[in-house]
Amino acid sequence: MTILGAYMDWNADTPLCDAAREAMLEVWALGALNPSSAHAFGQKARAVIEDARGRMAALLNCRAEEIVFTGSGTEADNMAVKGAPVERFFVSFMEHPAVVKPAKITGKPVTFLEVDENGVIDLAALERHLSGGRGKALVCVMFASNETGALQPVREAARIAHEHGALILCDAIQGAGKADVDFDALEVDMLAISAHKFGGPQGAGALVIREDLGLEPLITGGGQERKRRAGTENVAGIAGMAAALESALEGRAEKESHISALRAELEKGLKALAPDAVIFSEGAPRLANTTFFAHP
Repeated sequence: MTILGAYMDWNADTPLCDAAREAMLEVWALGALNPSSAHAFGQKARAVIEDARGRMAALLNCRAEEIVFTGSGTEADNMAVKGAPVERFFVSFMEHPAVVKPAKITGKPVTFLEVDENGVIDLAALERHLSGGRGKALVCVMFASNETGALQPVREAARIAHEHGALILCDAIQGAGKADVDFDALEVDMLAISAHKFGGPQGAGALVIREDLGLEPLITGGGQERKRRAGTENVAGIAGMAAALESALEGRAEKESHISALRAELEKGLKALAPDAVIFSEGAPRLANTTFFAHP
């Protein structure tokens, strides 16, 4: 089926990049591969997964053993929220339903954090809320909005959270591959990503978990992913995800500069055509690829 027009919804899904496709085809060419099997075929699959884990750890600046492969970014968020050893949640108004709904389902108290006119979390409000409550908390702050592209002050939020004994989850699903997502530098306890947002395949994601954090598994059964996520791993999907992240981050600064310039021209032209148009989060740092506007 031929679709006319330009595809501009890259925050929803990205085309599979060549590097990911090639990596996945190489894995599929190996035949039947169950990484839990002790025989040579299984160990080949295990080697593919651990190689991908190590490469992604280098790109995300975390330890390989901190990466848990999942079936999607939504699963990673659910795993973090439902499995966190906490009694309450603090969630920004900008968070994705993949974070908000699991928090509500737990039945534990959920407090929504105020944001400013650009959709950026109010850090003073976060500190005020954390100071006034009891019980260990999980603070949920996304890296970047999937709607407006607004970047959140994640590291600052993490420091406030830790000062009050709270944990923090960063949903970096929209930021990974488009910006510098550095697990250690962000100082968060958990970080979620999804392959199909940066040129990888659908059906592959990951949750980075600080090594000493006790997290209750979301899916139980086998001992896969160091007993943190049961189920036979998606070997080809994981290989494709690692290749896609490498491809997305190669020359990232130059790509970001180019795309940012294109967006500036687009928004300039928009304002010339419709002076009353509103560009959301225009006053905040944004992902270079994202613009969100409305005409009154």
